[in-house]
Amino acid sequence: RDGSSFRRILILRVSTMASLGAPWVVTAVSIEMFLFLVCAFVCSWRIKRRSGELVTPEFATLACTINSSRPWWSVVLLLWRLSVLAWFAYWALGDWNRDHWRMPRDFTSWTFRLEPIYWFLASVCSVLHLGAQLIRCSGPSKYRVLCAIVGNATEVFYSICLPTAWFITMAVFCLLEPGNPEIFHDRMHFINTALFTVEFCVSRLRVRSFYVHAMLCWIYTYTITAWALKASDDHYEFMYFFLDLSSARSLIWYGLLYVMASLIYVFFAGLSTLKDWYARVADRSSDDQLGEKSLPENAAEESLPENP
Repeated sequence: RDGSSFRRILILRVSTMASLGAPWVVTAVSIEMFLFLVCAFVCSWRIKRRSGELVTPEFATLACTINSSRPWWSVVLLLWRLSVLAWFAYWALGDWNRDHWRMPRDFTSWTFRLEPIYWFLASVCSVLHLGAQLIRCSGPSKYRVLCAIVGNATEVFYSICLPTAWFITMAVFCLLEPGNPEIFHDRMHFINTALFTVEFCVSRLRVRSFYVHAMLCWIYTYTITAWALKASDDHYEFMYFFLDLSSARSLIWYGLLYVMASLIYVFFAGLSTLKDWYARVADRSSDDQLGEKSLPENAAEESLPENP
């Protein structure tokens, strides 16, 4: 009985692989994606261990612009985030209603419906930061715990959404519709990417290098879901040609996409490091200017020796 059960399970798995494509290709691509995820987790762990970066970010930086010497810019950043959140929520709710609240088939719509969560969390960060500024205290312990939870979630979603938006834009512009200028009028392929880029340029939020596994896990989740839909429905067709598993070229395409996504992430992580360095230099210069202005006007006179 145990032998017959094992044979039935084996036949079911082989038939499932056959519905996806060539069984050996499905197996090889599965191993390839698994190795990419393992490498991402190992790199994230080693980077966090070597750099000594804290998992909990400095909460004030999540709700400040690069020029934090002007506190009213935090209010402008809050208004910006609320307006973008309203724009994303309007389109996302419309898309959900149109699809009868079913998950979409394309990765672009998947990511577009994830992005309003980031803008909501970022808006909450701004509200909590301004609230702490108004009451002029760091708040009770529960308030600090709330800030830490919201801050970590904001950075994780930011580290997923910004690189993924650029990954989708580049994949469409370079692979799916090479050089098509219509992409610059598309809310899912360019406008959302432009909004995230503006957020990156004006805020102090960083793409943390040790969250690279979060972005790859998001891509992996979509891929596995597409495979499951293909295996359960003989009439289902992959949305993208590079997801096809019928030939050995799939090994190249899947590897290329994961490498491309990783390079985009590393690029924004490097830019985030430069942005953080620039912001710290700007803070020091503003503090020095503030210190010079606070000196008494007669400081120079007092420092002169008295005439005999």
